[in-house]
Amino acid sequence: MTALDPKDTKAIQTAAGTIMDKFAATPYAGRASLIAARISHDSKDNKTAKTQLGWATKNAKEDAVKAMAILQLAAIQLEDAAYDDALKTLTISHDKAFDGLVADMQGDVYAAQGKKIEAKQAYEKAITSLDPRSQYQSFTRSKLESLS
Repeated sequence: MTALDPKDTKAIQTAAGTIMDKFAATPYAGRASLIAARISHDSKDNKTAKTQLGWATKNAKEDAVKAMAILQLAAIQLEDAAYDDALKTLTISHDKAFDGLVADMQGDVYAAQGKKIEAKQAYEKAITSLDPRSQYQSFTRSKLESLS
């Protein structure tokens, strides 16, 4: 296989689609869908990005890839102000290691909706789930404090 030009988004999308179609049972397909979704999002094609991430939430063979797809899909749905869709996406079963990130994203969705109580609860859950030494926990704590 030859290397793809990182600027050739069409070729990358085609290659990712081929991997997703012909090798769906492999871990590579989920990874390809994440890459394709990133390119779609960067190209301002959120509809395609959401489709690709939705595929990964259902078909990714690796728990971490599935969790990343859930988080990225919810982030795009939040960006599109599809709050109910984002909250529904965040209820998809995921690896426990991602609980803090999922709760943080739930807080972001609730905050965007103006639901301060729910946002605070989600951020508090995130803080207890995230590594206390991580900068992400500090960032989440800042978001929680901004709601007070």
